[in-house]
Parts: sequence; C-alpha cells; structure tokens
Amino acid sequence: MPLVNSILLTLALSWSWCVISEKTSVDLDIQDTIKADVQKIITTYFAENVPHAKNLSIHKIFTEVVHSSQIKTHFTYSFLDEPQGKSPATIRLSGFALLNKIQPLSSDLEQWNFDQLTIENETIEFSEPLRITTDNDE
Repeated sequence: MPLVNSILLTLALSWSWCVISEKTSVDLDIQDTIKADVQKIITTYFAENVPHAKNLSIHKIFTEVVHSSQIKTHFTYSFLDEPQGKSPATIRLSGFALLNKIQPLSSDLEQWNFDQLTIENETIEFSEPLRITTDNDE
C-alpha cells in the first residue's frame, strides 16, 4: 500500500509541475496586439455611441490565456457623462472581452473573433450629489 501511495504522490507532483511550468500557449506580442485592439474597440464605440461622454480613460487592461485558442481580456475604464441639462457623473466600468482564435486564411496571420463582451461592475460618482427628501410624518 505505501508503494501505491508513493506512486500516486509522484504522479500528482509531476502533473502539477507540468501545469505550473507550462509556457503560455499564446505569444506575448499577440496578447499585446489583442489588448491594443480591445482598447481601440472601446474607444471607437464610445466616440460613436455615447457622444456626451468625455474624458474616456482606460485604467487597467490585461489578458488571461484561457487555453491556446481563447483569450479573456479584462479591463477597467471610466468616462465623464454629461447629458444635456443634467448633472455630470463619472462612470467607472469593468468587465472582460472573450476572444476565440479562428482558422486563418493564410498561415502568416492569426485571427481572433471578439465573441463576447461582459460588463461586470459599474460605479457612478455624481459631480453634484442627488438630494433625496423624505416625509417624517410616517
């Protein structure tokens, strides 16, 4: 029995070492390009769809290799929202984009599909506080 336990322990340690020491399956240059493209997509979206938003700022953006054909790009950004006739507010969003590698037409290129965008957290900070009035009679 001690021999079986020793063999199982050795196999578990070998497997965990292989998992930990495995090189990333996606080159860092490709990850940098994907981060830049996701940042460009966010910036373009706001320029076209949220015209009253100003001071777009990307605070954090990083990639996580899910597996060799899938990358998750995490981000946090904020902007000043100044709707016409209303008090301005700073909106801070964080989330992630999921990209899947597709079969390229040429062997020289790698192509990734931007398949999913998820906004996880949203924080709104008002420049002028909103006032809430309650009735003390109740």
